[in-house]
Amino acid sequence: MSRTTVSWTRFVWAGLVLLMAVPAQADITVQARYRMPDGPTLERANYYTKDRSRTTSFDGREYIYDSKSKRLTVVDHATKRYWAGPIAQADSIVARLNAERDKAFHEAVAKRQDEFAQFLEQFNSSVVVNQTDEQRKIAGYNCSHWVISAGRNMIHDRWVASGFTIVKPSPELDRVLMAGAMDPLGRALVKLLLGAREMPGLVLGATTTYKTPTQAGTFSWEATKVTTDKISATVWEAPKDYQPITL
Repeated sequence: MSRTTVSWTRFVWAGLVLLMAVPAQADITVQARYRMPDGPTLERANYYTKDRSRTTSFDGREYIYDSKSKRLTVVDHATKRYWAGPIAQADSIVARLNAERDKAFHEAVAKRQDEFAQFLEQFNSSVVVNQTDEQRKIAGYNCSHWVISAGRNMIHDRWVASGFTIVKPSPELDRVLMAGAMDPLGRALVKLLLGAREMPGLVLGATTTYKTPTQAGTFSWEATKVTTDKISATVWEAPKDYQPITL
């Protein structure tokens, strides 16, 4: 069943978000249906150009990234607030938003560092990446099947459509996405997922089941429609009725 097995050292991939991928020189909109880790479902579009992206992450936030200006807007729908500024500052902002969201949780994590160190050692030695022979069609595109596993801590299925050019995100954006995870093993899981950008194509569906010393759950999404119409300039703006975050 397995066609390819790749070690952890080759794939260091972070995030439960759509890869930043676009057809060469074209805009792309991916309508998707999500099931969030705590149960609710939502439908939201993700947008890509050769310089910008607007994507939804596993924490429910949207991230609007401009690679030319090196700026990021973090849209927090749970609180109807947003932060906009240099991407170099954004990872610390997201970490502070998480601490604000659940102070007691962060204090509990801080007291269990030795336990997390043990889990991380086991995690790093158990990562396997496989491409299977399975194929399926999503939103009109033929997709190949990849499975990324890390022992009992994570199994991630993703469906990848070929024929798309991958735009490499910045290391600063990767740090922001990792900061969205709530504990050290969660950040390692996100890092692993982002490292798989070496896979050619555009991800059109994924399911991740994970377990850390403090969290367990499943996050999934699947594209329902892919279009290449020109994207409106308003897509790159935060919702007008949201309040700016000042931290």
